[in-house]
Formats: sequence, structure tokens, C-alpha cells
Amino acid sequence: MSDTQERHEKAVAQAIEIAGRNPLPLAARSLTAAENRALQRKEVGCLFDGGAMLLLLMPLMLFMSGDPVFAWRVAPWCLGAAPLVWAIGWLLKWRAGRGYVDPRIEVEAAEDGLTIRRGGMAERLDYAALSLRVRPGAFDRNPFLSVALELAGGPIELDNSRFKRGRTTGAAILARALAGGGRISPIED
Repeated sequence: MSDTQERHEKAVAQAIEIAGRNPLPLAARSLTAAENRALQRKEVGCLFDGGAMLLLLMPLMLFMSGDPVFAWRVAPWCLGAAPLVWAIGWLLKWRAGRGYVDPRIEVEAAEDGLTIRRGGMAERLDYAALSLRVRPGAFDRNPFLSVALELAGGPIELDNSRFKRGRTTGAAILARALAGGGRISPIED
């Protein structure tokens, strides 16, 4: 069994397990501009604010490691770089999420089928007629990331970075499609 196939099977198994914990009906909607901006700021903040904090703590860690001479040589560089890293992070957080436009998509998974609302139109689909692509994660702890619905109007990838409750709703759709005979394949990166 190849690594890709094994990751795909683990992702499908976790999706079925997630679907079993969450009864239908479930709905996912695309993130609003404010929600997307908050998510982007959080991701950028973790990286740059955390980096600045590590730079501030590095001289203390070096001093405690037993080489105070080296710690004194490195301390000015670390303490000087920390505000710069924080400022870059602040600028990126300030600009995060600009240009995002909410596509206003809502996907509702019910017992008898799937309803997709976008652009003022509603489309009703049967689970057996669906074609899904599964995006597996890179780690064993979280093997299922998202499901992409292959539709005539273009694919919709249900994940938590684009949809509110996207991963959970995607897992429920995958479980129903699998039980109903829909086509499921892995997303090739």
C-alpha cells in the first residue's frame, strides 16, 4: 500500500468518525470578510509575535545554558531584532485579509441530500451522485483536513480556513456519500 493511499484511508476513517459524532442536519457557510481577517491575523500573529518573544528570551536561555560570555555577545542582536520582527508582524497583521470577498456559499447536509446555496441560487444534490475529493493531512494525529465537492459550477472545498464548520460538514457529506455510493478520491498535491 502506498503512502498516499494509506493517508487517504486514514483521512476517510477519521471523517467517518467525525460524522458519527455530529448528527444531521449540518450546515457550513463561507467566512465573512471580518471572520477571514480575524483568522489571518491570528495565523500571522502566532508566527511573528512568537518569534519576537523567542528572540527576547534567547539571551536568558543562553545565559542559563552555562555560557554567559556568548549570551552577552548575542543579547544585543536578539534584543535589537525582536522589535523589528514584532513590527513586521504588526504590519502583516494590519494588512491581513484584505482583498477577500465573501463568496456567500452555504452548504447544508441533511438526511436526504445536500443543498448548496450560492449567488441566490439553490442546488439540491443526492449523495449517491456526488463526486468528492479528500484532502488528507500530513500528520497521523489529524489525518482529515477537508473535502472538495466536484460540481458543475466549480469545486467547493469544505475546510475550516474557508468555511464556518466546513470540516465537520464535509465529514458528514463524505460519510453519507460513501454509504450512498458516491465517488471518492484523494486530492493529489
